Amino acid sequence: MISPADSHEMTVFESKGILIHDQIFHAVLTDRRIILTRYSDNKLSIGSIYLADIQNIEEETDDAGDPVLMVVTPSAKGELKKVVLHFSQENFPDPHKESSLWASEINRMLQSVFWVSPSPAPKKPPVTQAFCVRCGRKCTDGSDFCTKCGTKIIYPAEPLPPL
Repeated sequence: MISPADSHEMTVFESKGILIHDQIFHAVLTDRRIILTRYSDNKLSIGSIYLADIQNIEEETDDAGDPVLMVVTPSAKGELKKVVLHFSQENFPDPHKESSLWASEINRMLQSVFWVSPSPAPKKPPVTQAFCVRCGRKCTDGSDFCTKCGTKIIYPAEPLPPL
């Protein structure tokens, strides 16, 4: 199945109802990344976790007995951060099965990612300013998508001069 995000990506599977910081996300696992989307206050938020950036996947259980996956990746500053994917009983008929499926598939794909692409994904050059080409909103360094309208941010090849 082709992913709507990129015609060169294949969708492995998807889940609606994964919680991150008490926000409900629609998550899509492709052969390259985890795409996380949500609507809030009529705004679309889109984020990606690239498989090549994942350092580790940890399976745990929260205090209520719900399974969580902790995806460990480097932050934009180079520090390790954990993105916690929470599979609640409210959103999944069998959250343990859903969580295990995600963990096993990501771990399987991580092994093939390192063999196919042993070098890390290229990093974006440092940018002092970037603006959305659709709505004009000033964007945060390292953002892949506009936080207002969801358009992919296009960074200049070299940092912009100060205004």
